[in-house]
Amino acid sequence: MKNIAILHEELERPEKELEQYLLGRDGIIVKRFDIRATAFKDIMEFNPTIVLNRVYASVANRNWKMIKHSLQLIKKLEKKGILVLNSFNATKADYSKYRAYTLMKSASIRTPKTIRHTPYISLSNAVRRLGGYPIIVKRDSGGRGIGLAKCSSRTETEKAIGNILKSDDYKGDIVLQEFIEPIEPRDYRVCVVDNEVIYYHGRGLISLDTSEKPWIASRSLGSKILPVKKEVPKDLKDFAVRAARSVGAIFDVLDVIKTEEGYCVIEHNPTPSFVFKQDYQDVLGYDPITYVVDKILGIHEGSMDKESIADSGSVMGTN
Repeated sequence: MKNIAILHEELERPEKELEQYLLGRDGIIVKRFDIRATAFKDIMEFNPTIVLNRVYASVANRNWKMIKHSLQLIKKLEKKGILVLNSFNATKADYSKYRAYTLMKSASIRTPKTIRHTPYISLSNAVRRLGGYPIIVKRDSGGRGIGLAKCSSRTETEKAIGNILKSDDYKGDIVLQEFIEPIEPRDYRVCVVDNEVIYYHGRGLISLDTSEKPWIASRSLGSKILPVKKEVPKDLKDFAVRAARSVGAIFDVLDVIKTEEGYCVIEHNPTPSFVFKQDYQDVLGYDPITYVVDKILGIHEGSMDKESIADSGSVMGTN
């Protein structure tokens, strides 16, 4: 018998569908825990076999305190030997783009140069270090395109920073990023579970302004799923596995672009959507969500024991 705890904030469609799928499996008990009303003892009383952390980085856009609460709770659970996906270390990288950048840089994973903005930083020096305009301004913790801006001047940059600072709910940092232009009219979403690429697909690029050429892929903003070669290119496969490992993620969906210098990680998504969508079925030929969940459950059934997970820094680390 497996007790699976689903930790979430607002109950969104992905968590409902994930719960329904798990409830249809033999030998599984599922219980949802709303992070806004959940204490450590509440989860421990359930005696979970595994905790699936579904508190998105984008929660920081509307409920900054819950990001900190989630990290504290995950750390306590891991100290008790509870398997949490994703781990404290991986979740910290999910909740901080700057932390993910530093981890990837240390592992020699290509990703846009990133600078944490502070009131004391010289904007001119920061832009110079990033290679000049255009640059990207975004929330250090967040997602779904909220607060994201591509800036081509100091005026645009100061406006984008000011818009984030004026937010009533968001209390996190702001980051400035190098803009790297893809050489293909798509990016790649690559799903990695336990050091293995499970599936991948393309996403069409869109723009945030009609005056500029498409440059960003975002399902929430309107990108379409694109077909790709059935076999994952070996260089992309190896790159994605190394990138997921660099942030300690045992489960990760990476946004990757191809550049003149090779592949480049734009973002990690350790809490991707778990929703059946017909366009995934049409492009991939199968529903990837149930396949991924089965792989995740397989991790607990023995594909990685706790010692090998701890050695990889994937799950048990709490530093």
